Amino acid sequence: MNRRTFTASIAALFAAPAMPAAGSLAPVSAAPTAASHYANAKLLARAHNRCSPAMLQRLLRVDSAIATELNGMLLKRGVISTVGAQGVSMATAPLNRYCITNEAMRASNFAQKVKETKAKLDRISETLNAPEQEGASEVRSEPETSRASTHQR
Repeated sequence: MNRRTFTASIAALFAAPAMPAAGSLAPVSAAPTAASHYANAKLLARAHNRCSPAMLQRLLRVDSAIATELNGMLLKRGVISTVGAQGVSMATAPLNRYCITNEAMRASNFAQKVKETKAKLDRISETLNAPEQEGASEVRSEPETSRASTHQR
């Protein structure tokens, strides 16, 4: 423990009796709390490109009831899609589509990479087949010219 932490804890110890009791404070309802966390939840869902109540509870440090309510608000307002096969909702407008893949995007990225690889292989096969056809016509033309030259002699 360093000096600053020690001084702060001693000050808090003596200031605690001067603070109002927790029982005199009015209880706060869940709706205003969820509404106050909505902007942060929206940002997290779009930044991570996925969302679940457990993720919101962990990252926002709120109760599970508030996290579930936030997830419902995000779904109702169109920020996230319905729960997919992996149990995670995807963001409808993610902030960064080109980041390192995560568990939620692995399947869709794999399908996209397979499609791109197929297109690349098709282009390569076209370029490999095109010179062979041209080369074959050149090979055919050479013997014909040699035959013509032998007939002329």
